[in-house]
Amino acid sequence: MPVQGSWLAYRGLSAEVVLSDECEHCGRRAPLASCDAREWFQLGPLPLYPLTAYRLLRQCPLCGFARRLPLKRYREWAETELRADRLAMDAAPEDVDLRLRVAWKAYGLGLMYEALATVGPLLAVGDAPAAANHLAGLAWRGLNHGPRAVSELREAVSKA
Repeated sequence: MPVQGSWLAYRGLSAEVVLSDECEHCGRRAPLASCDAREWFQLGPLPLYPLTAYRLLRQCPLCGFARRLPLKRYREWAETELRADRLAMDAAPEDVDLRLRVAWKAYGLGLMYEALATVGPLLAVGDAPAAANHLAGLAWRGLNHGPRAVSELREAVSKA
């Protein structure tokens, strides 16, 4: 949890995506995380009042540097990034490779529900590609569904 001072802290981290890359601040290679978080006003360790929700981008575990955007603005930008891909997917609904590319792009943007909705029809078919199962497990875990995430997801898909 990155702390911005003794009165502010980020809590409720979700939709985390971790990619290994070079930090733009310290220049060292590390697993950089991007996630949704809410900034809280706090008194010591006790959160008192929720403030703005943000998307933290490329947070370095070594130096703590991260860029942040208001979550609403980030999601609007991410939706525009996916719009053309969704239209192409709607034009060719049977194209498995295109569906997987759109789902991976949604996952990379931190849109976990969008990634699951895109890959869901592939999982409903008995012989889904391994990449679809892998992506669904990552997105499910990104939504903080714990260590049993993959088995819970398989159960949910088999019941649908």
